[in-house]
Amino acid sequence: MFERILVPLDGTPNAEQALRAATSIARASGAHVHLATVLMPPLMELPELPYEASLGEVEADYLEATAARVQAAGVPGVSTKLLRAYDVTGALEEHRSQVGAGLTVMASHGRGAVERAWLGSVADRFVRTSEAPVLCSCPSTGPS
Repeated sequence: MFERILVPLDGTPNAEQALRAATSIARASGAHVHLATVLMPPLMELPELPYEASLGEVEADYLEATAARVQAAGVPGVSTKLLRAYDVTGALEEHRSQVGAGLTVMASHGRGAVERAWLGSVADRFVRTSEAPVLCSCPSTGPS
């Protein structure tokens, strides 16, 4: 089975749908779960921010709160990492390799082929480039 599972998150409810599968697999296999978010640095220097939280604090707090929820669901080994990179897919694959995750569980936003071609998809690129298995879930959209 898997000893380490990477779960990339972007703070959206759709991305969090991957947590259910990752938590189930981790409980069954005793795997450690690594939660990661990629923060893209600003393209230019920003003036002093008008609010207290600096860039990355909100995301780090989100990861820690999510880790607490995963632990409460019965996964004792959970870690978090806030990555900073312009290449989201490359940063996630590099982090997956560094932590030795044998599986990545991530959600796709469920875009159609035309929209995915126009907007691109981190999940699509990650599935194509990762050197380890990827379990990719698509969010349910409810009845049509």
